Amino acid sequence: MLDESALTSTKPEDTKLPLSLHSKTKTDGGSSSSQSSRAGDHQDDEKATPSVHSKAESPKTANDSAPNKSGGTEANTADDPTLADPEQPEPEAEENYYLTGWRLVIMAIAPCLTMFAVCLDNTIISPAIPTITADYKTISDIGWYGSSYLLTAASTQILYGKVYVLYSAKWVSLIALVLFELGSLVCAVAPTSVALIIGRAIAGLGAAGLLSGAVIVAGAVVPLSKRPILVGLVSALNGVASIAGPLLGGVFTEHATWRWCFYVNLPIGGLAAVILVFFFNPKMKTAAKGLTLKQQLMQLDLEGTLVFIPSVLCLLLALQWGGSKWPWENGRIVGLFVTFGVLAIGYVVVQVLKRENATLPPRLMKDRNIGTCLVSLACISGAFYTIVYYLPIWFQVIKEASALRSGIMTLPMLISMIVMSVVGGGLVTVLGYYSPFLSVGCVMISVGAGLMSTFSSSTGSDKWIGYQILFGAGLGFAVQQPIIAMQASLPKDDVPVGNAIMFFAQTLGGSCFLTGAQNIFDGQLVKGVAALNIPGLNATSIGGTGATQIRNLVPDDQIPAFLAAYNDAIVQTFYLATGCAAVATLVSFFVPWNSVKGKDLMPGAG
Repeated sequence: MLDESALTSTKPEDTKLPLSLHSKTKTDGGSSSSQSSRAGDHQDDEKATPSVHSKAESPKTANDSAPNKSGGTEANTADDPTLADPEQPEPEAEENYYLTGWRLVIMAIAPCLTMFAVCLDNTIISPAIPTITADYKTISDIGWYGSSYLLTAASTQILYGKVYVLYSAKWVSLIALVLFELGSLVCAVAPTSVALIIGRAIAGLGAAGLLSGAVIVAGAVVPLSKRPILVGLVSALNGVASIAGPLLGGVFTEHATWRWCFYVNLPIGGLAAVILVFFFNPKMKTAAKGLTLKQQLMQLDLEGTLVFIPSVLCLLLALQWGGSKWPWENGRIVGLFVTFGVLAIGYVVVQVLKRENATLPPRLMKDRNIGTCLVSLACISGAFYTIVYYLPIWFQVIKEASALRSGIMTLPMLISMIVMSVVGGGLVTVLGYYSPFLSVGCVMISVGAGLMSTFSSSTGSDKWIGYQILFGAGLGFAVQQPIIAMQASLPKDDVPVGNAIMFFAQTLGGSCFLTGAQNIFDGQLVKGVAALNIPGLNATSIGGTGATQIRNLVPDDQIPAFLAAYNDAIVQTFYLATGCAAVATLVSFFVPWNSVKGKDLMPGAG
């Protein structure tokens, strides 16, 4: 869901930057954020003028605004004597850019399209994975199709938030959109599995910026009183995309080609780009104006980002290769873990030195609520992505379902997740406490994933539907509570930073655990097939065969035993999901019981 809290702040100090840029926002597929550096607050205070602050402090009169040429309204400052002073800011730098009528309708389409495309990209690939593995003749890269996307999205999300503060929202959004489209195009034409992984990583770079930009753009074109409506519409598309993704992925894979799962982003993004170029022209002062290049770079924490990405990459490679490609004690694996540790320590040092300009401000990380919510959300995300990626494989290989059919068969989980997300948010609003719902949701996830680990070729529809509903309902109950807990415990000015940190944990947890699931799947499959001693079948060559072609490797009389071994490999990943949820359950008991009664929590917060 999307966090609207930063978009609705009317505190005078928030008007030093345009509301749409000064805020930070969060989304469920994922979160997004923008943060202005506290190191520059003093400079901002000197530049701020009473006339600028008065926009938020005094009611407007009939003469305060007038239609502009583009169909919106602009603040009338001609009669304000304070602006006659040459030392005051340029009036046009602070003009509002609010659209009305048909221009607003057209402009609202852009953030809706970008949000839909990004959220669709999270689930549309899942029913296509078995066919993708068949085309590339490998099942060893399944985890990387998701983790490469999540890694780049997680590592640049907070950076994008700061970039939106410093620079024009229009051009930052367009650059992010170009990256997302480029990544989608690379995926669509990828000749090899490695090329597909690279494309997913590029798409993740763009997706992180679009998650932030969708809400920022939506908040920039309508006044404060109307923002919840537009931002709520953008947020609702997350749920729509979650349901449409598996269905579209199945249709494309079965009736056209899986490559359309990525081609579909091109016209969607192209239309959004046209709208942004010709209809989004905000006249807003950016924080970068007046700052030297060095001052701008200091606020971006590029040092932290450059250390963080290779550190996590080393961890993912170690988790991917350890025990499967090479033994855990192999020098390559040990070296990767050591490098990860050194870089991780370096990252912590950078964060301490950067203080308020850090990606993860140390003072926030000391908060008990933040720490426990980070761990619980990372584990919940790990359980979710593991099931989402490996359940369709189980349906297609074990149950012989088509790509479209497997997408339909995952709907019980997704629908129950969306429904219980709404129910859970409503119950927290009424009762005031989020901690019990976080714990109950994590227990439901644990039980649901644990029951899925009992799947076999004879499992009936009553079980795989019921277990999915339990798992999805737990996700709906739990996944929004860490966000609400964070908002309830932090000062309002820190909430946007907290939102970004939650999204960071969500995507990073999904990336790491999905890579671990791939390692478990590969290792268990090779072990199980080797134990069968099937003549002419090399167990280590299984990874070079696509999931939908796996039955062709063995004689007909060996298929039941072979499928049993394959089933065991898949359900081993469900054990990992169960373990993730169990850890989240344990940590949830340490989340403080704070009431949200009287707190300014927006409906998109979870």
